[in-house]
Amino acid sequence: MSAAAFFDVEGTLVDANLPRMSLELGSEMGYFSRWQMAQLGALSALGKVLPGNLKGWARITAVRRAMAGQREQDVDKLVAAVLPRAMARMKPESLARLKAHQSNGLPLVLLSGGLHELIARLGAELGGRGEGTRYMKSGGRFLAKFDGPVCQGEGKAERARAVCAEMGYNPAECYAYGDTGSDIPFLELFGRPHAVDPDAKLASEAKLRGWPVIVTSR
Repeated sequence: MSAAAFFDVEGTLVDANLPRMSLELGSEMGYFSRWQMAQLGALSALGKVLPGNLKGWARITAVRRAMAGQREQDVDKLVAAVLPRAMARMKPESLARLKAHQSNGLPLVLLSGGLHELIARLGAELGGRGEGTRYMKSGGRFLAKFDGPVCQGEGKAERARAVCAEMGYNPAECYAYGDTGSDIPFLELFGRPHAVDPDAKLASEAKLRGWPVIVTSR
């Protein structure tokens, strides 16, 4: 098989902020302290007023601080708790396209800046593969260091290229779906890119390049 269907997750496939969902649920489960949540809240508020790519930096910084020192078994429990909530927030139109591609025999690959363990489980739940941001670990605990590039922007494109090389997919024959300007480096790798409920930057780029635009009912 030389083709596959690549989907961004947040905003494209899932109508929810998975890091925020994970942090809120993790707080309820007692994994994050009040001080950590206060820091996260401050970074989230900062992210709302920062321009462009700095928004993503603020979100990643918030999650990295929360993950530092977390035990692997606790993260596994958190992922198991978040998974059904994420499945419940799937966009029907995007999910229908995903399943149509699978019915036509195309492998599924999810790519997201979110926690790799969660994205991998979500991909498996949908009958495919998931690739997210990986953290270094030591002594059974997560470190505040990434294991490779963050899976967004150019980092997401790099991960997509690696998957294609590993699996023998021909990018020219692959479908790809994203929703923000940061997905452009990822989308432009493929012969069949699509913009799903795009932000202004991606909408402009899609119009310029003639990429199909999908507007869901959310």
